[in-house]
Amino acid sequence: MNIDSLSTLNWFILAPVLSIIFALVLSYFFQYSIPASRLRTELKKISLELSKFKQSSNLIFDTDLLRPIFLKEPFKHLWAEYEDTLHLLRSSDGSPVSLRATSNSEIYFSKESVVDTQIDADFFRHLPGILTGIGIIGTFTGLVWGLHLFNPDKPVETLGQLLREVTSAFIGSGFAIFAAIVTESETRRDEM
Repeated sequence: MNIDSLSTLNWFILAPVLSIIFALVLSYFFQYSIPASRLRTELKKISLELSKFKQSSNLIFDTDLLRPIFLKEPFKHLWAEYEDTLHLLRSSDGSPVSLRATSNSEIYFSKESVVDTQIDADFFRHLPGILTGIGIIGTFTGLVWGLHLFNPDKPVETLGQLLREVTSAFIGSGFAIFAAIVTESETRRDEM
């Protein structure tokens, strides 16, 4: 494809489709992919710290020792809420016996509270479908536009216009489908 063929494309269709795709893909990387990577790193760090803590002590009686592991948000807030459910049980002589929770930790440290709300995962899970829909809308817009310009009384003269409109539509759709594939594969990789 050379410069002359680019100038014959219908930029009234291509420009909005490509702009929306570009904005959504940028949004995906800056509002989902990068924050998800940071969150994954923080979760690995917390998991490692908890494993070290578990290996160093069989009995946990002081929750203050765990608090430094959860310094960053949202973990700090979630830990504070969960810590309120922890109660120290003592024997009859007053010595600590165990630490019991009145609620499961999964209530506070769920996938929804730790991951989904932090990176707006619900929207970005649907982004591949949204991008595909934009491509389909662009395709049909180009087809309708081309058919509007096509004159059956002068098929030879207007067939070129129809083909240029269809080409523009399929280029926009191709970019949308490619962006959908990229975001879908990245989202699946992040969920693993």
